[in-house]
Amino acid sequence: NELDIVVNATFLRDQRALIDVLNPQQIFVGGGLGLRAMRVAEGMADAYIKDRRDSGGTWDSCAPQAIIEAAGGVVMAIDGSSLTYYGQRDLDTRFVMARNEALARKINMLMEQYGE
Repeated sequence: NELDIVVNATFLRDQRALIDVLNPQQIFVGGGLGLRAMRVAEGMADAYIKDRRDSGGTWDSCAPQAIIEAAGGVVMAIDGSSLTYYGQRDLDTRFVMARNEALARKINMLMEQYGE
């Protein structure tokens, strides 16, 4: 289980139970949403987990989503649905950007069980 994840500093503080269950080999912290997403797109990390509803807007995630999907990855809300974009607004959903759908679904399930 060699999992590398990307998160923000708040995730490290608020999601200890989830981190313990995921047991990542490496955790990348820092940068904006786009930079975190690019770590997944370029293969440096397996998943980026956005656990806060109040951070990031449509303009922060729509281009990274297109790049991740073009690279063979997947982006989905914690409930498994697709992200929906309309206009420039805050994106008030938690989501996962992952190297594949199976990993995204696994993280979603664990977020539901262990996420704060």
